[in-house]
Amino acid sequence: MALDEKIIAYTENPARELLSVASRTNLSLNELDFSLLAFSTQYRFGDLEWEKISEKELTLFDKDEFFLKNDLQIKQEYKIEIFHGINQSKA
Repeated sequence: MALDEKIIAYTENPARELLSVASRTNLSLNELDFSLLAFSTQYRFGDLEWEKISEKELTLFDKDEFFLKNDLQIKQEYKIEIFHGINQSKA
């Protein structure tokens, strides 16, 4: 079975999303591939509200005094395009 159209998904776990698409389309996981279209990053300390930061602000995590705090939590969401890798031509 072929994946006739590309699938755009927003996910925190691209590998799990690929497994889900493989299951829904009856394709082998090895036949699927994806491209990263965009991502967003959020962080918080402890139970505080999540704070979204831009790509330029990611240098914040380069600072040990920030990055090594025990209660720092980071999460990212990815916008990916999933396609049938066998049919995808490399440009």
